[in-house]
This record gives sequence, C-alpha cells and structure tokens, in this order.
Amino acid sequence: MKNENIFIVIDDDPVNNFLSKVIIRKVLPEAIVYEFTQPIEALEFIQSDNESHELITLFLDINMPIVDGWGFLERFKLLDAHLIEKIDIYMLSSSLDERDKIKAKSYKSVQDYIQKPLTMEGVELIASKGKAA
Repeated sequence: MKNENIFIVIDDDPVNNFLSKVIIRKVLPEAIVYEFTQPIEALEFIQSDNESHELITLFLDINMPIVDGWGFLERFKLLDAHLIEKIDIYMLSSSLDERDKIKAKSYKSVQDYIQKPLTMEGVELIASKGKAA
C-alpha cells in the first residue's frame, strides 16, 4: 500500500498511547495508528504484517517493564533488512538523561529522540521529512 501514513506507538501506558494517537490523527487525519503496550507484541506484529505497508513511523518509549525500549531495539536489529529499512524509529520518552539520548542515537534505526509528550509540531516535523507525508 503506497502513500499511507502508518504509525506504531509502543508505550506501557495506554493513556500515553491514546494521547499519541490523538495527536497523530490531528495532524494526519487519515493515519493508521497501531498501539502496543508490550514491545514483543509490536515486534510480532511487524514480522507478521511485513508486506502490507511500505513505510512505518514508530514511536518507542524507553522505560517499560519486562522488555524496555532498549530490549526492543536489540531485537529489532535482528529482523530482516527489508523490514528494518522501512521503519523509522523515534524514541518518545520522559527521560531527561543525556545518556539515553546518546544511546538512542547509537542505533542506526533511531531517527531522533523526542521528549514526551508527543506534540502536533513534532508529528508535523516528522511528516515533513517525507516518510510520513
């Protein structure tokens, strides 16, 4: 499917997922937004839905129980290259720790580190970069 705005939001807090979805849809009303509170479920979805979408923007929280954002990224690196290439990851976290920002940027798939909450301006900026437009 071409020219779709596909987003995946991964955060253990369903309220943050809902708010992110609302913000995304305010900027891009036709966007398809998938929400996950468990990173492993999101990875399974990405693997099972790997032919359906051309490009995906993924917002990933860092601090989550069981598998955190870093654990997700380590597992994500093991996916097939064609899956990795079509997903842009943005860390979406409340952490102010500069070490988290540096660590996030060490992952090739991570495009940027965004401070929570997600804003309309943040979504507009990402959309203007061309993948989510």
